[in-house]
Amino acid sequence: MGVKVKDNKQAYEKFKKQMNRMSKKPHVAIGILGKDASEKYEGSTFTTVDVGTANEFGTVKMPSRSFIRSTYDRDQSKYVEMISRYKIKLALGTITTDQALTMIGEFTQKQIQQTITAGGIPFIPNSQETIARKGSSSPLIDTGQMRQSIRYEVRNAN
Repeated sequence: MGVKVKDNKQAYEKFKKQMNRMSKKPHVAIGILGKDASEKYEGSTFTTVDVGTANEFGTVKMPSRSFIRSTYDRDQSKYVEMISRYKIKLALGTITTDQALTMIGEFTQKQIQQTITAGGIPFIPNSQETIARKGSSSPLIDTGQMRQSIRYEVRNAN
């Protein structure tokens, strides 16, 4: 029994086109973006986005303290309702795509910043070593640089 391999370049090209179109569709990016991402974090060798990524996903030495994913998980029903409401307004022509994405971005930015400020669950408490170094037991908050770096950008809306 032989095996036949079929090169389906057509399917790959179709996939490539779809991915290209998706990257050009209007969307809102939310997180540590722009110049804030590359700023040095509190005078260290790390950037703000390095620190945010380490906190979001954890490292070998530090547990994950997801401030982006946990915000979405907690508020998922709010996002579904908001998007449904904006779809209707878009269909009626009472708002533009840019306006809808801006409102989603502003809401999400505030929610993520509130998650960081509130601390507590879902965050694993700081170690005693970290508390001694920072002088605080609040996870994710040292100077507020990371929290203030949370931004949104509306992309490809016009």
